[in-house]
Amino acid sequence: MPKIIGIDIGYGMTKVVDSSGRIDKFKSIVGAGAPETLDLPTSSKNTFRTTTIDGSVYTIGEDAERFRLPLLNVRKRNSIESIAYKALLKAALRDDIYNNVRIITGLPVNFINDSKRLKEVIKDVIQGAEITVIPQPAGTFFNLLLDPSGNIANEQYANMQIGIIDIGTYTTDILFLSKMDVIKELSGTLTIGIHTVMQKLSKVCSDKRRHLTLTELEDAISIGYITKYGEKIYIMDSLNSIKDSVAQDIWSFISSMWGAEEQIDLIVLSGGGAPLFQESMMQSNTAFTANIISVKDTFMANVYGFFKLGMRLYANKV
Repeated sequence: MPKIIGIDIGYGMTKVVDSSGRIDKFKSIVGAGAPETLDLPTSSKNTFRTTTIDGSVYTIGEDAERFRLPLLNVRKRNSIESIAYKALLKAALRDDIYNNVRIITGLPVNFINDSKRLKEVIKDVIQGAEITVIPQPAGTFFNLLLDPSGNIANEQYANMQIGIIDIGTYTTDILFLSKMDVIKELSGTLTIGIHTVMQKLSKVCSDKRRHLTLTELEDAISIGYITKYGEKIYIMDSLNSIKDSVAQDIWSFISSMWGAEEQIDLIVLSGGGAPLFQESMMQSNTAFTANIISVKDTFMANVYGFFKLGMRLYANKV
């Protein structure tokens, strides 16, 4: 059986699931060079995640930020053409080059026409791979529909009108499926996500604490406070207000495409931002509340779906 790999390279996080049983995730941060330390006896003994492209070394994940390396932009419109994207891809593959590999990955809904170019980019990194590219939120659909072997486990979803709201770090992808067919006119990408909350929160907190890092803002969203000189400053009221405001913006975008769409059977919240926004999304649009669900492990739902689709397409092929 070929090696089957589901890869989700997002603007915020990169996730991998493959047929060897490996499940991996790391921040989509790429720094030029390798970390340099003074090797103190108390220093971290962690192995840094690095990869090499055209003879140059790049550090992947939060260590690139922690060691103040020059960071490469992974959020450009043509990011799949960039060194940063190739570095994340190689890190996801762990620099292994396989002879018999099937890769399933995704692109934001608005960029799905870049599929051909993405396949070329991947083949530059791993020659001989067979590649399938689908809209990223479709991974969530296949995660609902299929079991880990790629067999249909929940056939009812195949006959439904389903709207998927995939909230990521920097974008929210909307995908509408009618009996497994993607309805392009009811699908799209919005440049709002977890980072939008972080930006607004940073402004609100500027009078309390300056120069909050992205990691500190991520922690604040999770725990509800920031620290200054060791003192906790609680920001939950401000955070909830920001989440409600951003959720309303997401619904406004969705409503501009879907309108009433009373025939929708199910709305699925997915992506790393789903837990953060779930309550606000439910409260901001009560018309849809009755048929909104949040999938299990929203953060990994797309990549699990990519892998399951790969098992269905390729598991019995050589």
